[in-house]
Amino acid sequence: MQFIIRKLVLVFVFAIVLVILIAISRGYHFSFSQKKISPTGILVAASYPDGAHVFVNGKLKGATNTNVPLEPGEYDVEIKQNGYTPWKKRLKIKGEWVVKANALLFPQNPSLAPVTTLGISKASVSGSGDRIVIISETNNPEKDGVYAFENVRNPLSRINPLKLLVLKSAFPAGVQLVQSTIEFSPDEAHMLMTLYTDEESTIVSHIYLVDTTKQTLQPFEVTGSVKTIAEAWDEERFILRKKEFATLKKPLARVAQSSFDIIAFSPDERKILYTATASATIPQVITPPLVSTNQTPEERHIEPGFVYLYDKEEDKNFKLFRVGGSGSKSDFGSLESAKASLWWYPDSAHLVIKEKGRFSVIDYDGSNRRTVYSGPFAQDFFAISKDGKLFVLANFNTESGLLFDMYSVGLK
Repeated sequence: MQFIIRKLVLVFVFAIVLVILIAISRGYHFSFSQKKISPTGILVAASYPDGAHVFVNGKLKGATNTNVPLEPGEYDVEIKQNGYTPWKKRLKIKGEWVVKANALLFPQNPSLAPVTTLGISKASVSGSGDRIVIISETNNPEKDGVYAFENVRNPLSRINPLKLLVLKSAFPAGVQLVQSTIEFSPDEAHMLMTLYTDEESTIVSHIYLVDTTKQTLQPFEVTGSVKTIAEAWDEERFILRKKEFATLKKPLARVAQSSFDIIAFSPDERKILYTATASATIPQVITPPLVSTNQTPEERHIEPGFVYLYDKEEDKNFKLFRVGGSGSKSDFGSLESAKASLWWYPDSAHLVIKEKGRFSVIDYDGSNRRTVYSGPFAQDFFAISKDGKLFVLANFNTESGLLFDMYSVGLK
């Protein structure tokens, strides 16, 4: 009988311990001040680079890649590391919630490295960012021409990603390539290069179809048939855009087709950067809404004149910038300037913004705006490498000439 009683007591104690362990693992703890068991939440703080300090309401709580238990409430979370710009956000913690704080920290003094030594008169980047077309005019007939820089991850670093497409001497005598305009085909394997006869670039002289993948000894002139090519490319873009809309769930797809002017999908295709072309309301796609997701307030009613970002994974829509209008409230003067000034960072979690005299980075929800480069650069060009570097045109020795070269700015 005593054996049975001892066994029952052991089972009871084991059950109590198990319940306590489960409660602890789910975030419950005993509050001595309130004299009761209450649930806690978990803050999971991560950073790149690793090992940054985590501050909660100004108090050091440890380093990143550690879990911080917190009682329900709102907290100011800051992640810092010496030599890097800090990350800040106000987060709400609820019982049994796991809230993530993922901070990409950017160096306060980024490194600079030359990418070209040609002397660049002009550069254009394709829509995907995979190709950068460079024009060099230095009065050197053996080198002046059109080049392509392959902006791809290349494990064989000895292979030069810069290749000659066509020499200037292959074009009619007297043309200035720096005054040309470039339009890429939907697959970016070709481009239309329009040359002008006047300095204001208003009178077209020649239009050429240039292969962007290999050198061409004689570019193909298509001045007389450019309309047919442009119509075919427009049809290809329409088909590609239709496929992109098809990836959205039906309630959202209908709104997107009628009210979105898409600037760019994120590299992982889970987020959409767009401007609104008409007033609309983003329908709730995920019901009930997911818990413990991005806590930045969203805006589901969209209006023309603003840049928005929709997150397909969490079904959230954020208002980011104002386009057009007057006064200091306008972030960009026009849609064209917005499209030319915004670029996805390769991690799909940040946007790079070209501003007057500097480059900034924001989290995809519009928070944590940080300056990452404020050195010299040509205002009409920038690109992002596949490994997260910023490409700019700059001239660090103006006494030697007026031409630029391309430099990479290390943002990690």
